[in-house]
Amino acid sequence: MDIKEHQFLRLIAACLAAGTIGVQTTMAANADRTATGESSVSSASPPNATLSTPGSPYKPPLEGRVEEQQEESLPAIEDKFRSGTTFDEAKLTALTPDNIWIQTPEWFGGKWHSETESISYMYDYKTGMASPAEHIMKAVANTTYGMQRSKDGQLWTFVKLPRIAKTETEFGYAYLYALREDLLKYTDTKLVIKFFYYEIRTDSNNTILGVERVSSINTYTQLDEGLVRLKASMKSFDEEGQPKLLQFSEKVLKQTAPYEEVDEYSGLNLKQLFVEFLKKSGKEDQIPT
Repeated sequence: MDIKEHQFLRLIAACLAAGTIGVQTTMAANADRTATGESSVSSASPPNATLSTPGSPYKPPLEGRVEEQQEESLPAIEDKFRSGTTFDEAKLTALTPDNIWIQTPEWFGGKWHSETESISYMYDYKTGMASPAEHIMKAVANTTYGMQRSKDGQLWTFVKLPRIAKTETEFGYAYLYALREDLLKYTDTKLVIKFFYYEIRTDSNNTILGVERVSSINTYTQLDEGLVRLKASMKSFDEEGQPKLLQFSEKVLKQTAPYEEVDEYSGLNLKQLFVEFLKKSGKEDQIPT
C-alpha cells in the first residue's frame, strides 16, 4: 500500500473514530450503513504526500504525554485475518455488541459537525520516509455524544463494540473492524480515548489482500462553548505486529444541537442497557428515575 492509500484509509479511520462515541456512519461514496454514529464521510482523491528521504531530520515525534503513547509492537495477527483467507463480514456483523458506556463531559453532550480533517504528519517505519507537510482533506461528519444521564448528572455514551464499517475500493472493499475502546483521561476540559481496530482490504470475492491493526488515541479538548478540537495519533502494525505507519491529524467539531437523551439506537433499547450497565458496575444508586 502506498502513502496515498494510507492517507485515504486513515481519513476514513479518523471519521470512524469521530463517531466512536456517536451513532451510525455512512462512509465514502458507495458506502454501507454501519453502527458507529450518525456521520457521513466525503473526500476528494487524497493528495500525494511530499516525502522526505530516509535520514532527513523529520523523525516520529515523541510527545511524552500519556495520551500520545503508543505500543512499539503487537503480537502476530490471528490466522482468520491473515492475507489469503476469506473475510466473513456477515459473521462479524451478527455478533452481539458488548454493553459498554463511556463517561462524557457535560460540554461534549449533544450533536456535532465537522467539515475537514488536517493531517499534519505521517511517518513510514518501513522506509524511514516522512511527510511533514500539512494536508487538508474534506471529511464531513455529523456525530452525537452523550446518550443517557445517571442520577448524579453524569453524561454517558453507549459504545457499540464490536462494530464494522465498509467502503468500496478500486480492488474490492476496505473494512474497519473496531474491537476495543478505553477511556484514558477525563477532566473538566479534556477527554482522551484510545481505540483499537483492524483495517482489512479484500478483493471483490472477499479474499483478504492485506490487513493492518491500528491503535488510535483521540484527544478531545474544549476550545470554547460549542467548539471541540479532536487530535488523533494513529499507529498501524503489519500482520506480524511490526509498526508500519504513524499519523497525526486534527479537526474541529462544532455543536449543532444540545444534549438530548437517546433511548433507542440501531434496534437497541439504550435506556434498558444503561440500567443494566449501572447495575453491573455497582452503581445501582445512580440509576435514573
